[in-house]
Amino acid sequence: MNDIKEFLYHLENPQVYTGREINAARKEFSPKNLNVCLVFPEKYEIGMSHYGLILLYHLLNRQVSAVAGGTLAVHAERCFLPGKPSIQTFKTHRVPLFSLENKIPLDEFDVIGFSLLSELNFTNVLQVLDLAGIPLHSRDRQDPFPLVAAGGISVINPEPLRDFIDVFGIGDGETIFPDLLDTAAEAKITGADKNTLLQRLDKIESLYVPALYPPVKKGRFYAPNLETGAIKKRTLKNLEVSLPDDRVIVPLGNVVFDRLNVEIARGCPKNCRFCQAKNYYSPYRYAPLEKNLLHITRGLKETGFESFSLSTLSTGDYPYLNELLQEIPPVIAHTGVSFSLSSLRPSTLSHHLLSTLALFKRTGITIAAEAGTQRLRNVINKDVTDEEIFQAVDLALRNQWQKIKLYFMLGLPTETQED
Repeated sequence: MNDIKEFLYHLENPQVYTGREINAARKEFSPKNLNVCLVFPEKYEIGMSHYGLILLYHLLNRQVSAVAGGTLAVHAERCFLPGKPSIQTFKTHRVPLFSLENKIPLDEFDVIGFSLLSELNFTNVLQVLDLAGIPLHSRDRQDPFPLVAAGGISVINPEPLRDFIDVFGIGDGETIFPDLLDTAAEAKITGADKNTLLQRLDKIESLYVPALYPPVKKGRFYAPNLETGAIKKRTLKNLEVSLPDDRVIVPLGNVVFDRLNVEIARGCPKNCRFCQAKNYYSPYRYAPLEKNLLHITRGLKETGFESFSLSTLSTGDYPYLNELLQEIPPVIAHTGVSFSLSSLRPSTLSHHLLSTLALFKRTGITIAAEAGTQRLRNVINKDVTDEEIFQAVDLALRNQWQKIKLYFMLGLPTETQED
C-alpha cells in the first residue's frame, strides 16, 4: 500500500500513529542528519507513559554530534509495537513498521534504540525487527546502519538478547547516548564498516558489544568472556541537568499515566534486598527544589496536563519534600490540577502531607508492607515496622481517607505459613 494515510485507517487506534501530538518534534527526515528511532517495544499507551523515553526524545532532538569529519544534527523519532490486530494488518498489507513523526521505515534510520524495562519485552524486540523487515540476528546485518542498540533497567542481564542487539548501554541514558551517537556520526561521515563501528563503540565506558565477547562455560553457566571482568555502569552525577524541556510531548488518547511526570529524585537511600531498581539507579540523587517548582509551573502551562506526579522510588526521602508541599498549593490553586505522590514509606506519612494532598484530590494511600511479619521484613531488609504501618493507617483514617491499599510479595526466601 503506497498511501500511508489511507493505511492508518486500517489500524487499531489510528490516531496514535499520526505523530502530531502537542510538543512533538516538527523536523523533516533527512539523510544529512543522524537519524535515531527510539523504540519502546510495547503499545503506545504503555510506552508514552514511560518517563525515560520522553526524556531521551527531547534530549536527542537538541543534540548535535560534532566529530573530526564534521557535524551532524541528531533527529529523533518514535516507534511502538502495534497491538495484535494491527500487527496482522501490517503483515497483510506488507507495510514495514515505521516511525510516528514522518512514517519512515525503521531500516532507514541510522540508530534504533530500544528501551527495555522488563524481560517480557525481549520477544517484542524480535517482533519489532521482524515487522520492520530487519534481519533478527546481528551477524546477518552487515551494513553498519541501522545500528541496533538497547538500554534500560532490563539490560542489567543482556545475554538473552546478545545475538540480536549490536550494543547495550548500561546505566543512565542521558550520559551514554550522546557518546554512542557521536561515534555513530563519525562512522557515518567516514563510511566506516560495521566491525570498525563496533570496535569503536566497545572503547566507550558502559557500552557492551556482545559480538566481541563470545560466551564461555564457567561452571554450570555460560558467561561472556570479558577481559575486564565487568561492564561498569555509568551514572548521571547531577540530576539537575537531566530535567527535560518543559514543553514535553503530550500523548494522544488514553495512556496508562496521562500526566506530567516530575522526577524529583533518582535512586533510593534504602537497601531492600529484593529491589532491582534501587541497585540499578543508585546512587541516590535529587533535583533542587527550585528546578522542580519551575518544571511544575512551566510544564503544566506548556502541556495542559490536568495532573502531575512527583516521581521517584521513595518520595518521603526527598530532603525538600515539606518545602515542596508548601509551594505547590499556591501554584495550582483554582486550576483544577491535581497531583500525586508515589512510593511513600509509612514512617514518612504526616498530617501535613495528607492534608495538603486532600486539598486537591483525595485518592488512596498505598503502604508497601511487602511481608506479613516483622521477621520476614528483616530478612529482606525492608525498613518498615508493624507499629509504623498501623500508625500510618490511623493517620490516614483521621484525615478522612477512605481507601488504603497494601502491597505484599509472596514466595520470598524463608517464607513460612505464619508469614
